[in-house]
Amino acid sequence: MKIDIMTLFPDAIDAMMGQSIMGRAQERGYIRITAHQIRDYTTNKQMQVDDYPYGGGRGAVMQADPLYRCWDHICQEAGQRVHTIYLSPCGRVFNQEVAKELKARYDRLILVCGHYEGVDQRFLDECVDEEISMGDFVLTGGEIPAMAVADCLCRMVPGVLPEESCYTDESHWNGLLEYPQYTRPEVWEGKKVPDILLSGDHARIDKWRLEKAEERTKSLRPDLYEKYDLPGRALEYLLKNKMLHMDMIEDIRRGKADILAVREDGVLTKDRSGGVYRITAKTKDAGERLLSLTDPTGAVYVCHQKFVLTSILERFGLKNFNECYQVIYPKKKAPDLPEPDEALFFFFLKLRRTCPRRSYFTPGTVSMIGTPRCLARSFVQSASRR
Repeated sequence: MKIDIMTLFPDAIDAMMGQSIMGRAQERGYIRITAHQIRDYTTNKQMQVDDYPYGGGRGAVMQADPLYRCWDHICQEAGQRVHTIYLSPCGRVFNQEVAKELKARYDRLILVCGHYEGVDQRFLDECVDEEISMGDFVLTGGEIPAMAVADCLCRMVPGVLPEESCYTDESHWNGLLEYPQYTRPEVWEGKKVPDILLSGDHARIDKWRLEKAEERTKSLRPDLYEKYDLPGRALEYLLKNKMLHMDMIEDIRRGKADILAVREDGVLTKDRSGGVYRITAKTKDAGERLLSLTDPTGAVYVCHQKFVLTSILERFGLKNFNECYQVIYPKKKAPDLPEPDEALFFFFLKLRRTCPRRSYFTPGTVSMIGTPRCLARSFVQSASRR
C-alpha cells in the first residue's frame, strides 16, 4: 500500500511513521508512506501557502494553488487520479469499518492535512473525493489524524504484522473491545492472573476471552454492544419464546430482516422487502423506546404484545387495527375454520405442536414463509386516522 500525505510538517510525519512497526514495514517494502511538503509547490519567494479569507474573519486559509500543484504532482507520478481524502471535522467519522472499506478498495491514497482556518473550498471541490473526521472535536492541523488513518490502514497490509490475528483479535475488529491481557509475573501486588489463562486449555481460554470482551464492551461501550452480533443476540432473545416470535425468527434466519435494535428488554426488526417493522418488548416503556427508532411515515407495524399495540395506536393516532389469530396444529390436515368476511391470508410456520396464539399488528398484514405445518387466518380491518 502507498500513502501520500500532503502536509506543512513532513518532518513530523517522517519521524513518527518511520519508527517501530511502520518503519520496519517500509524498510521491507510492504508499505510506503511519503510526506510531501506543500510549500515546495508555491510560486513565490516567501513560499506562501495561506492568505486572509474573503469576507473577513480571523486567521488564514490555505490557498488552492499550491495544494493543487502538490496533488497534481502526486497523481502524475502515479499515472492516474489517486483517491484523495481531506482530514476534516466535517467528514464521516473514521472507525474500523471505514478502515476496512478503504483498505479493500484502494492500494494508494492521498491524505490532505489542513491547517490554519481550513482549505480553499475550490481545491476541495476539484480534487478531494471524501472527507474524514477523527470525531466531534477540532485539532490544530490534519497531521495527527492523517498518521492515525495511515497507521490503521497499513497494519492490515499482509506482512506488516506477524499474523492476521494481531489485528483481527483487537478492539473494534468484530464490534467488541479487546479482552483483558496479562503477563509476568503471575502474581503482582497481590493480584493473580486468572487461573483459566494458566490452564493450557485453549478452547476454554478462547471462550473466556470472548465472554470478557462482551462484558467489557457492554459495560464500557454500550453503544458498540447494541450493534454487536445482532442476528445472534436477536435469535437468543426471540427463541426464549419461540411460539410467539416465529415470524421474526424466520425473517432473521432467512436473511429477510434488517435488525434495528437488540436489547435486554426487546427486539426491533424491519422487513427488507415490505419495510414492515416487527416489535417485541417486555414492558410498555421498552416498546416505546423501540418505537422511537422507527419512521412512522407510511409504516406498517407487527407487534407481539397488546401493550405495544396500545402504544402504536396512541403514538401514531390510529383507532383501528388488524388482528391476527394464529391457529397452530400438529397434523397435515387443516382444521375446519369459518371463512372470514373480508380477506384470507395463509401463514406457513415451521411449528411442531398445538399452541393457539394471538398477534396484534397495525395497519397492515404480512405473510410468513416456512413449511406447511400450520395455518393462520387473518381477519383484516382497515386502519384509519382519528
